[in-house]
Amino acid sequence: MKILFITFLVLSLCRNTGKESVRKFILWNVGQGQWATLVTSKYCHHIDAGGEFMDWKLLKKNCEDKKNYLSFTHYDWDHIRFAKKLSSRFRSLCLQRGIHYPISPGKRNFLKTLPLCNSTTSHTRVLFSGNSKSANHLSRVFSLIDQILIPGDSPKTLDKLWLGKADAQLQVLVLSHHGSHTGTSKQILKHFSFKQALVSARRRRYGHPHKKVVQRLRKNRVPLIDTEQWGNIHIVLEK
Repeated sequence: MKILFITFLVLSLCRNTGKESVRKFILWNVGQGQWATLVTSKYCHHIDAGGEFMDWKLLKKNCEDKKNYLSFTHYDWDHIRFAKKLSSRFRSLCLQRGIHYPISPGKRNFLKTLPLCNSTTSHTRVLFSGNSKSANHLSRVFSLIDQILIPGDSPKTLDKLWLGKADAQLQVLVLSHHGSHTGTSKQILKHFSFKQALVSARRRRYGHPHKKVVQRLRKNRVPLIDTEQWGNIHIVLEK
């Protein structure tokens, strides 16, 4: 029997008093892949929906009674695999941002059934959408509530192109490319004073997060929690 742990962190990230106050951020334990969800009082905004498995019961508990939005950093299968299943389970789901670079006909057909949203969420910003033909180089970089950074698979060589667009007070980093050595530059760790780093990865199969990235984090005194060891990671926001 596989035992899945759930890690809760309580951080003083923001105080939301509006109609759509933020409640928590979840980095799901999906094996190799990535799926993150921002849960507010009115909606759930999913950034990617990929992986090898998913805790559908817990997702339903958090998001069934809300409007559901979906955005993709990019279109590798480990970031989009569960998109259609998510849409079938949550009829309110819509795709907030359309496909932003050419992809294979198979992937396009896989995603084209997702309806586009007619409204936008107020807590999610795209800082960068890439500038190359490589899928990783074309990853969107997301900022959630101006506190949580999700770079997708964007490589460290592009960090300098979007750093100035991000809020200097970003406190939580989801490691790019599952903690690969191609991401999480020294520059980004010096630019921000992250309180916490998270990673969705499987070290035993892919060697992520890479030891060089772990060393960089330690040198900058940024603690790291990974989904493989700790399961679904919930950051509960202080009210």
